[in-house]
Amino acid sequence: MQNILCIETATEVCSIALEGSDGTLHLTESQDARSHTRSSTLFIKKVLSSAGITINDIDAIAISSGPGSYTGLRVGASIAKGICYTLDLPLIQVSTLESIASSTRKAYPGSDKLHIPMIDARRMEVYTASYDAGGEQKGTLEAKILDETSFQDQLVGYEKLVFSGNGSAKFAEIIDNPDFIFSDAVCSASWMVALAREKYERQEYIDASYYKPEYLKAPNITRSKKKLF
Repeated sequence: MQNILCIETATEVCSIALEGSDGTLHLTESQDARSHTRSSTLFIKKVLSSAGITINDIDAIAISSGPGSYTGLRVGASIAKGICYTLDLPLIQVSTLESIASSTRKAYPGSDKLHIPMIDARRMEVYTASYDAGGEQKGTLEAKILDETSFQDQLVGYEKLVFSGNGSAKFAEIIDNPDFIFSDAVCSASWMVALAREKYERQEYIDASYYKPEYLKAPNITRSKKKLF
């Protein structure tokens, strides 16, 4: 079994995962939004040590490609590309939203459910997409402002909508619909493992030289109010 190192830094979660040759999942993660830069490489070392291998035993790198935090995505991309360049490894791109949705497809199976992961984009806006029970994306990836009528039309053809991700909590506060299920699943490199392995087997790689995360929106940059002089 190939060793695929999975890197998830798209949100406040900093998460590194690796599936061992015996099928054991080796996972280290933190929900400290400020930890990505200092923790990512440390977590990689911990996961490799737990699996009893070194970085030279890695066969591919999988990166959670967003959308999400501009800073977090850049940190993950820099680390992934650095390892790929140094060791001449293939890079695998896994959609952050698809990864979250894969977890709820397991927890809430059935073709009568549509899975809608959400990533917080500040205020009442989220990054979101929809996936059916087979993992096929339905509709487009979008930045959506939530209100009391959001997603009602997506019940057509489905009995339940399953919401997840760190953006779903604020939607749960403004909606009361018995056909809406809210999962506590958030970003984790553990959800990436199966998707990354499928892409590895299909040799669905991307060129690390040209890889850019899926930011979806321009970064929210504010001007410092401090006087320099």
